Amino acid sequence: MNSHRELAITAMQAATAMAANDFMHQAKIPMPEAIAPGALPAMIRETVFAEDLHRLVDVDMLWTIGDYVPDLDCSAYYDPSSPWYNVIYGAYGLRSYKRDGLGWGFHRGGRPNFAEFFEVSAIDYNFLTAGQFGCPASKMCFAVEHVDEGSEHGWAFADMVATIPSGLHDFSATLGNPLAYVIYGVPPRRLLKRGHAAYEPVKMRGRVYMRQMTRGPQPITLAWGALCPDTVAGGALRRRIINVMAKQYRGL
Repeated sequence: MNSHRELAITAMQAATAMAANDFMHQAKIPMPEAIAPGALPAMIRETVFAEDLHRLVDVDMLWTIGDYVPDLDCSAYYDPSSPWYNVIYGAYGLRSYKRDGLGWGFHRGGRPNFAEFFEVSAIDYNFLTAGQFGCPASKMCFAVEHVDEGSEHGWAFADMVATIPSGLHDFSATLGNPLAYVIYGVPPRRLLKRGHAAYEPVKMRGRVYMRQMTRGPQPITLAWGALCPDTVAGGALRRRIINVMAKQYRGL
């Protein structure tokens, strides 16, 4: 038994239990846990508020990462040789405070506004993910390079190509959040010695689905999907994750 892995799972479950009264629960909008093969067998649920995001939106986040690698004693999230490298997948509940009364990620008339949605993704990958490991501002490189939009089963979707800052780093030099290691584990330095740099830019491909779930004051949007390395193995993993999530989300 890997005791650090068990600690990570317990911590994720505890945080999720503490989120039992978040705004998505209050609105009775499900955010099902969807565990894909190869992921840690738990998802963590937490809320980030508008005042912390500096955007007119609260976010309920549900996410998980790759399972622990036995010979590394950490998540495959750190492993450049794994299709789970820098993969965090899951769902966002987005409660809008936009002055025009529109849901976050949508134009008037219901047309999707993925550029607005990606503002939250940028904060997530730059600050809430790489930033917690001490990523300096100069390497916070999240950028969406290409988007193809469509719709299916009542959901708007975007297939995207993006660059993100890696979470791989030298833990002995980090100025980040030490509590992050409870879930991710500690990256061994030998991963950086294989031709990879701390917080290096990584090209990813992903798919995200989005739908406005409520109207009126503070309308709520639900989004879900996955972003994986732009490799053959990463593409196969992305499709597996989306298939697992679709079984629980498309019918909502």
